[in-house]
Parts: sequence; C-alpha cells; structure tokens
Amino acid sequence: MGGMLLLIASLWAQVPPPPFPPAAQPLVSQNVAGLIEAAVRTRQEGNLEAATRLLVELEPLVTADDYAEYLYQRAICAELALEPVEAQHYYERVIGLEDQRVPDAHLRLAMVLEGMGQYREALDHVLIVNGIRDLSEADQLAVQLQRGIAELNLGRRGPGLRHTQEALAQLEGTENLLWMRAKARYTLAQTLYREAMDIHLDGSDRRAAKNLKKRAARMKEAEDQILALIGYKQTEWILASMIAMGDAYRDWAVELRAAKPPRKFGIVDQLAWRKEIEHYADNADTKAWHAYDEGVTLATRLGWESPRVAELKERRLEVEHSRRP
Repeated sequence: MGGMLLLIASLWAQVPPPPFPPAAQPLVSQNVAGLIEAAVRTRQEGNLEAATRLLVELEPLVTADDYAEYLYQRAICAELALEPVEAQHYYERVIGLEDQRVPDAHLRLAMVLEGMGQYREALDHVLIVNGIRDLSEADQLAVQLQRGIAELNLGRRGPGLRHTQEALAQLEGTENLLWMRAKARYTLAQTLYREAMDIHLDGSDRRAAKNLKKRAARMKEAEDQILALIGYKQTEWILASMIAMGDAYRDWAVELRAAKPPRKFGIVDQLAWRKEIEHYADNADTKAWHAYDEGVTLATRLGWESPRVAELKERRLEVEHSRRP
C-alpha cells in the first residue's frame, strides 16, 4: 500500500490545485459555443460545481445549433455528480436529436444505466453503437471497452474479459481513451474482488488454508489492475478504485472475524487460531484504512470535488471506529 501511495503522489507532485475560473463577462456578450467549451475545461480541471453552474446560467442563450452539445455536457456533469436519473434524462434528449453526439450519448447512457444496475439495458445501448458503420478506430475501441465492461457486470466473464483485455492491449503505449481504459481497469478490479469474496474459509483446515491463498491471489490481481489504472491519471477512477480496494479489505476483515475454527481443534488450538485470524483481520482493516486515506489525500492535494471524496472520508471514519479497542 505504501508503494501505491508513493506512485499516486509522484504522478501529481508538480500539479497545482485547479484554478477557479475567472469572473465571467455578461453572458449575452459571449459566444455560446465558447462558453460551453469553458464549462468543459472547468469540469476537466476538477471544479464540477462551477462547470454545472456555468451551464445552468447559459441555458437561456443556447441556440438550436449548440443544443445537442449543451445537453450532452449537462448530462456529463450530472453523471459525474452521481445524479444518474438526471444524466439519463439529458442523454435521452440528446439521442432524440439528429446530431453527431448521438453515438456518444448512447455510450455514455450505457455507463449511467450500468451504474444504476441496469446492465442488460446498458449492453443494449452499447450494441446500438456497435452496429453503427464507419466508426473510427478509436470509437470502435471505446465501444469494445464499454461492451466488455457491460458484459463483466452482467456476469459474462468470458466475453467480458476477452473484449476488455483485447482493447486494452491495442491501446497499450498510447494516450488514447485514458478515461475509458481507467474505467475498464476498475471494472476488472471489481470483478476480481467479487471473485475473491466468493472464496470462503469454511471447510477443513487444509481447505481453509488453500482458500486463503486463492483469495489473496485474487486480491493481488485486483491491485495490479488498480496500479495500471493509476498510471492513466484519471482522478475519478482512482478515487473509485480506492473505495473498491478499501471495501474489499474491510469486508475481508469482517469475514475473518466471523470465521469459525476447525471442529477438530481443542480449546488451546482454538485460542491460537483465533489470535492468528485476528491478526489477519487487523491487517485487512489497516489496508482498508490506507486505501480510503490515500483517496482522500489525493483529492485534497488536487482540490478535487467529487461525491466520492465524502464516501472515502465516511468509510475511513468507520474503519477508524472499528479498529478502536
């Protein structure tokens, strides 16, 4: 975990906090398309609230030529603010227009639906885009990544892994689709964490020891995905991955403490077994706390605004309370 914190720190050590946008001139005197672009830049710098506020103030001036782009950017802001119903509303309005943003809106709507647990509907929207002819190579890879993500979330491990890993391999060594690649790595990590949680300590002593190693291996594979993700410098997905990692270790600690010693153990062996298990559980709690804390530290360093920051702080506090004697 310490190495992961150093990696995160090194990526942003020279990055100053994102500046707040300068006071705007009267909206009526400015170019609408230019103001939409300014809102996009503000959002990309990490000031989601300011970007949303600018777009809301801009709405009365938006013309038909800029309307699809305006709706699309409102949708992205709602999506990043973790307001999926509002984001869905805006993306569906974009899809109802004849505009070049329609394929993008289908793909982003798939992500929103996926976040709401509507995985089948999400895959349907991805397949709509997949059927569009004359997509650029970058767009094809983006669709393939999102298709793999949707399939993994549906539990279709084989095709999900194939589509995701093939696209990631083709993009290796480039700066293309970093946001989508980070999301794909996050989904792969989540899949591995879920598989780890399905490996339990029940059964014979030998079986429990074997399962403990298998579970540790899955957790390590998930962390490898997160380490690759960090290299993409996509803050939101790093924060999400810190939550996923922390949750996996937190839940692991809970399960360890609830485990029962092998039936053949006498009182002395049970006490020794329990002491060893408690040691493993304490280590898991410590790793959970560090994952949450690294996310909070990163967000603080960047001045990053996100609902995930509050989640990280809340989870960190919960682990602190559980660790107290």
